[in-house]
Amino acid sequence: MPTNPPTIPSYLKGTVALLTITSYDEWLLSIGNKTRNMLKKSVKEGISTQIVTVDQTFFEGATKIFNETPIRQNRMFKHYGVSVEEVKNRFLFVPGVCVGAYFNGELVGFAYLVMEDSTVLLSQFLSLTSHRDKAVNNALIGKVVEFCVSKGFSYVVYARFGNHPSLDRFKESNGFKRYRVGGCCL
Repeated sequence: MPTNPPTIPSYLKGTVALLTITSYDEWLLSIGNKTRNMLKKSVKEGISTQIVTVDQTFFEGATKIFNETPIRQNRMFKHYGVSVEEVKNRFLFVPGVCVGAYFNGELVGFAYLVMEDSTVLLSQFLSLTSHRDKAVNNALIGKVVEFCVSKGFSYVVYARFGNHPSLDRFKESNGFKRYRVGGCCL
């Protein structure tokens, strides 16, 4: 178990979703059978994940994902309608690492990771809803955990906890726990 506390960005208040990582195998054991099956399903469906070079091809693929639908999780999606240039500016000015999920060579999801101390912050996490049946998001979380283990990161912060029930269930099923900023795990 990590001894240093996670580094939580100051703009995140209240309760966040926190994943504590010791090894990939321990993470796999900590998630339920359904989530492990979703990871297997993503591979069977042809989803591959990798660390991505943030370049023009990525910006175009990410723009397609941002602009797929104006509604996400039953809410207006505030990033809908962005241009490739806006997407480029979003990623070029915040140093980080991008994990991409691909289907037949097409970017169908991505996670943008910002690192600080022993903590990785999921700064962006988005996929095409048209490929939801392929467990793209589970594949992305698996690759994020793999990346963290390989680089020695102990924690992943996935924004606030408690702001959307279905997203909270997804976070919990992937091993995230409620963590009160300035406090301890709940």
